[in-house]
Amino acid sequence: MIKSVKNIEEIINNVFDKFPQTDATKKTELKNQFVQYFGGNAFIGNIETQIAIVPRNGVTKSDKWSVYTKLENMGKVNLNTIYHLTGVETNFYKIEGYGTMLTGKRLETQRNKWNASKI
Repeated sequence: MIKSVKNIEEIINNVFDKFPQTDATKKTELKNQFVQYFGGNAFIGNIETQIAIVPRNGVTKSDKWSVYTKLENMGKVNLNTIYHLTGVETNFYKIEGYGTMLTGKRLETQRNKWNASKI
């Protein structure tokens, strides 16, 4: 779990400060949108989602693990995914995932399968 990300908002502010010809109100609006989509919380959610498939502890075939992730880049989303190691071959691991995504009042469920090469 990522505990913090620092200075992303400062980078965004510095980029927008390089455009003095932009109206101050419009610049603030754009900065706020960039922070929402690409700021610290969004960055953490994106990284956690990408590495969520990796279990925190060692697993063997048939083991399952659950990962809960909060995403905030395109609005608030709560994602709970259960992963299942269904196969171990010479050159890859077969992992299935079953996730539930809650966005406001809407609940979506999706089932995915991945093949992950051994490291």
